[in-house]
Amino acid sequence: MNRTLRKCCAALLAILAVYAAPAAEKTVYLKDFLAPGAAGTDAVPAVRAALEHCAEVGASRLVLPGGQLRMRPDRAVEKYQFISNNDESLKRIAFDLVGMRDFEIDGNGTELLFTGFISPFSLEDCENITVRDLTIDFTRTFNSEGTVVAKGDGWLEIEFPEDYLCDIVNGCLRFRDAEGTVYPFSNLLEFDAVRREPAFRATDYWLSNRTIPAEKCANGNIRILRKDLTATVGNVMVFGAAARYNPGFTLADCRGVAIRDVNLYHCGGMGVIAQRSRDIELRKLVIVPSPGKGRMISITADATHYVNCGGYIRMIDCTFENQKDDATNIHGLYMAVEKVGGADKLLLRWRNSGQYGVDFIVPGMTLELVDNNNVETYARRTVKSVRRLNKVYTEVTFTEPLPDGVEPMHVVAADDEYPEVLIKGCRMRGNRARGLLLGSRNRMVIEDNYFHIAGAAILIEGDANYWYEQSGVRDVVIRRNLFENGNYGSPGWGSACIAVGSGIPDRETSRSRVTPSACSTRVSSTSTVSTGSCSRATTSSNTPTIIPMYSTKSAISSRGIATAWSSIRNRPIKNKRLFPMKRLFSVVLALLLAVQLPARVKLPAVLGSNMVLQRNAEVNFWGEASPRSRVRVTASWDGRTHETRADASGRWALKLPTGEAGGPYTVTLSDGEPLVLDNVLVGEVWVCSGQSNMEMPVSGFMFQPVEGAVDAIADAGMYPGIRMFTVPRVSSKTPLDDCDAAWQTATPASVGQFSAVGYFFGRMLYKALGIPVGLITSNWGGSTIEAWMTVDAIDATPGIDHAVAKSGTYDNSIPQRLYNGMILPVCRYTAKGFIWYQGESNRKNWYDYKALQVSLVKLWRETWGDGKMPFYYTQLAPYRYEGDELRSLPLVIEAQYRALAEIPHSGIAATTDLGNPTCIHPARKREVGERLAFLALANDYGVTGLPAPAPVYKSMERDGNKLVLTFDNLPVRAQNGVDSFVAFGPEGYCRPGGFEIAGEDRVFHPAVANFKYWDNRIEVSSDRVSDPVAVRYAFRNYCPEANVMTTMGQPLVPFRTDDWPLDDIGEIR
Repeated sequence: MNRTLRKCCAALLAILAVYAAPAAEKTVYLKDFLAPGAAGTDAVPAVRAALEHCAEVGASRLVLPGGQLRMRPDRAVEKYQFISNNDESLKRIAFDLVGMRDFEIDGNGTELLFTGFISPFSLEDCENITVRDLTIDFTRTFNSEGTVVAKGDGWLEIEFPEDYLCDIVNGCLRFRDAEGTVYPFSNLLEFDAVRREPAFRATDYWLSNRTIPAEKCANGNIRILRKDLTATVGNVMVFGAAARYNPGFTLADCRGVAIRDVNLYHCGGMGVIAQRSRDIELRKLVIVPSPGKGRMISITADATHYVNCGGYIRMIDCTFENQKDDATNIHGLYMAVEKVGGADKLLLRWRNSGQYGVDFIVPGMTLELVDNNNVETYARRTVKSVRRLNKVYTEVTFTEPLPDGVEPMHVVAADDEYPEVLIKGCRMRGNRARGLLLGSRNRMVIEDNYFHIAGAAILIEGDANYWYEQSGVRDVVIRRNLFENGNYGSPGWGSACIAVGSGIPDRETSRSRVTPSACSTRVSSTSTVSTGSCSRATTSSNTPTIIPMYSTKSAISSRGIATAWSSIRNRPIKNKRLFPMKRLFSVVLALLLAVQLPARVKLPAVLGSNMVLQRNAEVNFWGEASPRSRVRVTASWDGRTHETRADASGRWALKLPTGEAGGPYTVTLSDGEPLVLDNVLVGEVWVCSGQSNMEMPVSGFMFQPVEGAVDAIADAGMYPGIRMFTVPRVSSKTPLDDCDAAWQTATPASVGQFSAVGYFFGRMLYKALGIPVGLITSNWGGSTIEAWMTVDAIDATPGIDHAVAKSGTYDNSIPQRLYNGMILPVCRYTAKGFIWYQGESNRKNWYDYKALQVSLVKLWRETWGDGKMPFYYTQLAPYRYEGDELRSLPLVIEAQYRALAEIPHSGIAATTDLGNPTCIHPARKREVGERLAFLALANDYGVTGLPAPAPVYKSMERDGNKLVLTFDNLPVRAQNGVDSFVAFGPEGYCRPGGFEIAGEDRVFHPAVANFKYWDNRIEVSSDRVSDPVAVRYAFRNYCPEANVMTTMGQPLVPFRTDDWPLDDIGEIR
């Protein structure tokens, strides 16, 4: 032991000796990595290789070759990023710097010309980084622009340059590039073509559907249509990008970053966005429209934006022109209180979706508790522990009890170090919205700048109710600035050159004028303001304009934000020569600790051995690891390693590309110690959910068997590619991110306890497609649909009885309980679609079931992050309930089919022939699962020749004393009997039964029905009704006479042709 210790000490001393010696500067040249012709096609692979080499050899400088480099997303670094006030997504990144120190990228005058959805620079956990002397531009902007050449009542005719290819799809405008990439838009804004700035008093037109109705003119121009649309002929209409996916520079958890002599002509987001970073300098950063290309817009969002930053922020001699939002915004973040979870615990949530996933709370941090109604801090508490539930919710426990009065919608923010700010010699003009949004509590100096801003040139205002941006300015000096021709844009952008507000909810009635000293703001008398807030005339004044907007007495001076991470970051290094030794001791200590406490990636239960991953997709992987550690994921199907970095709490996420179906494979994850997932397949993944009829296992319930169960269990070994994951029953008041379960391979031992409908659905897919199938089942018998939804989704459902919808009192009926406990733990698992069997427990509010079903599908698709996931559900099977002749069941079925018309990419499996009068869990589950599978195979996998969906009533016409019915999902004329009607009873072919007919007296009588062969219609009549007006079929809880189906085995769906009130529903239990 002593000998080993001496050897370790000797080795450490040798390492120290090496680090103690001065390191030679090493320069790497990108030209050495460029393949012939790559500069003109795609230099991104060379950039990746060069940066990897720099990291390996410890280089201090990367020099670009000059000239122009084309940059494409095809082979760029890929990672999922949460970026504050931009849009989260899987990013492609050209220059991806992670964990780099003392490093410079010398652009050498190079122009980086990007194509497509790609982010130019991302810096994460870097220190002392300089980027200088380069230009960034894109071949096609993320926004689109066209000239207004004519206008009329509710329309504008737009002429687009060749750069903005467009076409009309489903009556709406769509932009694309020459390669077919679509560029969605979500807003319109008019710009003055002569002044090159937002048009006078122009306002934003927001487009909720991310497009606008349009038609093509004979001359090739586009006419866009909207009732309130207007603009000046000759001006430019800008179609704003729908998302901020690709900022120019993203800085996360960085220290000491300098961007100098950089021209940023375009990017798909903010120019520079820094979060949880410190000591940032921008010098001669020029953000303007690309010269000589006729563009109106430079970048699509703020020029610069700083969130929870510390140290210093310096912007010197910069130019920010014509960007689509503010020049800069400096603030912290508010998380809202969702629920008080105990004496010392809060459940917090992000209320601004633009802040999802941007975590800032860590143990040991001091948080201020703020009343959102007056933006006043009423308490401070120290964080004991943090539990991130998902990108929206975080649970925080404090070291001491919470004060009285903490309420939902109050907010918390970090109370720590704030950045010193210097903005000097900058030029800001021609952009949408405002100039400088200042929110640091440290000293801020704004001097020698030029402002020509459509809204407020300087805005000092926090907000705890909409943007959730923490402020609280205390010390500002504004001097020697020129404010020229301001406040000409939308009134909502500000009504003064320098505006001050509190950000309280009741803004309109809380306005009051206060002196500048109320917010510790000083304005030098040497600043100049030119023109008034609503005038184009050129006048001047030696007295600057300050209008405190929406102010209360003390809100401004006492609100503020500090950097959330400063307590765990290094302070500025005064003696750089000592730093390598300090860093080495930290590394050695970390290595020694790692020997004793090996790191290992932790995954949620749904990511494990034996799983099936969705084929041909970028599947989500996420989990926990050592804080700030590199997490590497390698899949054996392609041998590629994908890498990301855990955040300060150890959480991480990335996308793993899969290919065609196959396996078994291994997936290896590591942040220091490998974790291997084996027997992994790639195929199709479906989520199966509902109440007891979906929950019923293959082996059946007590006294309630499943038909064919023995054969299904015995044959299970023939389907090793079927894998199953059962989410346990958990009713939770708070959102959960994991569950206690594991994937199982289909065997006789495992299949018996899995959902029968789910298994038979998966088995049919497996047999038809011949590829692996993964099934995730999440069910609870007796559950209501509301328990599987969020309270917010229920509240947002229009026209329902919200009191009844939220009246559940059991674990499986209280709104959101099952969504929290049984959906959220698996919602990040990439899946193809859903199957659903539920509704029996919602007969009491059948009148609202259609709207609730539509809302549930919308919610789940949003939760999984894919609005097009197929959703197939099951018609409730006949059962006696309160009585055979009563009608609570067909009313729910009617609601199910009405919902179908409002849910795209959906379908229903009919069960009219599968019910049982005395068992609510009918035994014929195989048919249910297979009919659901037929829908998926036909709609999602292109399999032809399968049974069409069940026939549903379409229309009715009178023929004397008979009513003739027509149906959908049947050919107009049956060919060779395929998909034609037939009626079968216990004795074989028989007359169609289950029909009733009524006249104007609304009294229904049993009817005689006959098939009109060759045209798939049914003729209905009764000797007791001479003047018929309405027909019903199987419109009772249980109708044993109903026997109509197609020759392909699909039963006719219960229906009624009338909409008369019903008085025979019965007392629903």
